[in-house]
Amino acid sequence: MSFLKIFYPDEYRDSTYSLDFQKYYDMGYRGILFDIDNTLVPHGAPATKESVELFEKLRSIGFKTCLISNNQKPRVTPFAKAMKTEYIYNAHKPSRKNYRKAFDVMGTKQEETMFVGDQIFTDVFGAKRVVRNLAVNSNLGNLEYYELRHVLHELNITREELIDMGILIGTDFCD
Repeated sequence: MSFLKIFYPDEYRDSTYSLDFQKYYDMGYRGILFDIDNTLVPHGAPATKESVELFEKLRSIGFKTCLISNNQKPRVTPFAKAMKTEYIYNAHKPSRKNYRKAFDVMGTKQEETMFVGDQIFTDVFGAKRVVRNLAVNSNLGNLEYYELRHVLHELNITREELIDMGILIGTDFCD
């Protein structure tokens, strides 16, 4: 079962906006990485008054922030400018590379950085291998689509091994 823990968030909340960020600062966190779509705003939406105010509050607490998104520059850059935050676009999540790059961008250490996102594979799986993770289900968007070949490559397993794991944990269907 320990293998599957990498797909479970450390914490689950209904919304990014209901998190007690002061608590995390008091716990020693100094940097927060954020996904954009369905974490801060609905998919494709511009920054909102609520999202801008959240980032102002985070700066006043003392946090450094960075957006880390698989979206391209035309989507991420204007959003980041509205939020007045650092950003990494085309991040290739769940790859570890740009999570680590974000530490340098923010000037934070791995152990004092957390992540807020909404997707199991790109956000939770990616972040759990690098930082403390907080995943939220903001009910803002759609299901995430996974290509099996990418999942198998990232996990370094075969299709047959994935089916065997599914059988071992008691899934209803493995075809």
